[in-house]
Amino acid sequence: MRSTPVSTGVLGGALAVAVLAAPGDRAAWLRVALVLLPAAAVVLGVARLRPPRPRPWWLLAAAMVAFGAESVRLILSGPGLAVDVLALLGYGCIIAAAVAFTGCLRPEDGRGGSIDGAIVGIAAGSVLSVVLFAPGVSVSPDAATSHLVAGPITMAAVAGVLTRFALAIPRGCPAAWLVLAAAGLSLLGNLVRTAAVSLGPGYVIGGATDALIVVAYPLLAVAAVHPSMTTLAGATPEITPERGSLRIILLGVALLLPPAMLALEPPGLGRWVAVGAAALVNVLVVWRLARLFVERERAAAALSAQLARDPLTGLASRRAFVDALERTTARCRREGTGLAVLFCDLDAFKLVNDRHGHAVGDTVLVEVARRLEASTRQGDVVARMAGDEFVVLLPGADAEVAGDVEARIRVALARPVAVDGLVVCVGVSVGVAHVGACADVDPGHDLVAEADRAMYRDKRGEVVAR
Repeated sequence: MRSTPVSTGVLGGALAVAVLAAPGDRAAWLRVALVLLPAAAVVLGVARLRPPRPRPWWLLAAAMVAFGAESVRLILSGPGLAVDVLALLGYGCIIAAAVAFTGCLRPEDGRGGSIDGAIVGIAAGSVLSVVLFAPGVSVSPDAATSHLVAGPITMAAVAGVLTRFALAIPRGCPAAWLVLAAAGLSLLGNLVRTAAVSLGPGYVIGGATDALIVVAYPLLAVAAVHPSMTTLAGATPEITPERGSLRIILLGVALLLPPAMLALEPPGLGRWVAVGAAALVNVLVVWRLARLFVERERAAAALSAQLARDPLTGLASRRAFVDALERTTARCRREGTGLAVLFCDLDAFKLVNDRHGHAVGDTVLVEVARRLEASTRQGDVVARMAGDEFVVLLPGADAEVAGDVEARIRVALARPVAVDGLVVCVGVSVGVAHVGACADVDPGHDLVAEADRAMYRDKRGEVVAR
């Protein structure tokens, strides 16, 4: 299967060269074969690689079949309503496939990504209406409705969903970039073809105006048989990057395009299209920026909450304890009350990990945390500093209250801990640092360091005067 993308690319490249080099009628039929090549590649890729969600690939195959039928109809009977309908059907399938791919890759960003795509699509539609389609209508007034409305809407929708798709592509997925390149070239090629019809000499199958579209089909065929096509269809192994810089650039450019079109368009229907697009884009950009601000605030709050808790025990983290100590010291200094800090270190905890493993050690730490919380008062702060070291902040406590809490902690941690049939005994060394009134304490006084030194004296069996 590794050689399949290479052979598919070689076949597609040969067909593309043949289309561009062959005379008119032969080029037209070779182009039909080239258009159907990605559909056949999708069938082969889905059958061999079995992506988790093949529906987007089948939609792409349906688009290729519709475009193939459009080409055949164009060869046999020339331009007409049936050709236009088949083209619109093909673009509809491409839009649906891009939406489905994006849903597989980043389902949680559905609304935000849709807003981004709508902003770019509307801005692109305003440019297309003013630059390409309005001049064509002036040449063929009878085609005003389909030419000025259906054309920009269809191509703008494609530009919008491609934007959303580009923002959702995961790392390490060549198939996604091949699909994006193919769709982008096809869209650009159709714009060139429209310009040729509206402003230039006309469109010729296999001619210079067809080159970009011809190149797009081999890329899509290679994507369909590349092994990473399974990732693109729902087997994403990692979180998709946000691409915030690309998002900001796209929104900024989209915000400027409709006003620029107002300066170019003379009074008439085209100017009203540009006015409406400018107003709608401005509303959507403001909405999107508001959503991004709310999402960032939520992410910051979630990160702050995560950093404030020790992931193993659920106690306050070292960072949260330092913040709480600063706030409590300032409050006690204003109120003229005291506070105490207890530094607790488990005795011989390393032996628990060495004898029974870290899983048992983690269970012991969780139980120690629970007993510490049960031994303290409401409003006290219990935190895990590191490893088997814990600290307790006692706001407004005097020496007697600090001694009572210390005694309860020693009794609680003297009891054995049962873990999966094992009975684990851990003791604790406790150091206490107390100040009677924070107003009389030097702001640089480090209660935690003082409690830590008292804990080591306790661990050595020294008598600590309190």
